[in-house]
Amino acid sequence: MLRISFVGSLSMALAVFVAQPTNVEAQPVTAAASKAGGKPGVQRCGDIVLKGSKALFATSPRADRDAEALALQSSGALVAPDDQYRRFTADLAAIRKAYPKPGARGVGNSAGTQTLIIEVPQAQLDLAAKGEYKALDCLNEWYGGRIHNVLTAVRMMIVRFSTLYHVTHLVDAYSGHPDMRLVEADTMGGSGDDIRFCNESFGGVHRYIFQKGSGDCMSGCLEIRYRGYDVTPEGRVTRLESWTGRTFRGRPDPPPAWVLPGCDPKKIRRYFLSPERKTD
Repeated sequence: MLRISFVGSLSMALAVFVAQPTNVEAQPVTAAASKAGGKPGVQRCGDIVLKGSKALFATSPRADRDAEALALQSSGALVAPDDQYRRFTADLAAIRKAYPKPGARGVGNSAGTQTLIIEVPQAQLDLAAKGEYKALDCLNEWYGGRIHNVLTAVRMMIVRFSTLYHVTHLVDAYSGHPDMRLVEADTMGGSGDDIRFCNESFGGVHRYIFQKGSGDCMSGCLEIRYRGYDVTPEGRVTRLESWTGRTFRGRPDPPPAWVLPGCDPKKIRRYFLSPERKTD
C-alpha cells in the first residue's frame, strides 16, 4: 500500500541526469543488434542496459517477505539469492519459535521495494493521466512494472512491480531514462518496526537486531526498543541484551557491547544520495 510518504521523502531522492523528454517507446534489443556494441546478448532499452532475466524475476515475491528483504540487504543483488533466502527463512523461524514476541513484526523497507515514485515533466504527466504515456513501456515490460497511479497535483507517477527488487538497482535502472526528473523508492514511513542483519558477510553465526517502535511512528517514533539474537547454522538461538535507543521519557540507553556497526542505528546504511531536482 502506498504510504503518504513520498512528499516527505523527496529530500532523500536519487539525483538524475538532465535530458530532453520523449514519448517514444524503446523496444528491448540485444547488443548484437545495437550500434552501441557491448557484450553479446545484453538486453537494452535504448541506451539503458537491462539487468537480470524474466526467469529470475519470476522467483519473487517469496513466501517469506522478511527473509527475502534480508537477503536483498545482505547480498546487494537485484533479486534475493536462493541460498541466502533459505538461510534467513530458517533463522527467522528459529527466533520466532524460541521467542514468539521477538520485538519486531517484520523487516522495514529500506532495501527491498515494489514501488517507485517518479517525477516527469508536465507534458509527460498529462499523457500518463490519459493513459497515453509510452516512454516507460520498455522498462516496465522488462521489470514487470505498471503505472499504478498518476498524482497530477504533485506531478508524480507511481509505478508498481510484482517482484521485490533491491532499491538501488531499480532506482538506477529507471533514473537512466531521459524523462526522469526524480526517481525514488517508497521506503519511508511505517510502524517503526525493523529487523537488521548485522554481519559484514553471510554465513556462520548470524546476528540480528529487532527494532520495535512505539508512539507516533509516522513522525519518527517516540520510543524505540532494540533486542538482539544470535543464530547458528544449526538453528540454535541466543538472546542478547536489549536496550532503548530513543525515548521521550529521558536519555536513551547506550548500545550494549554486542552491537556491531551494521546494527548501530546511528550507522545504518543509506540507499539514497542528496537530491538535485530538475526544473523545467
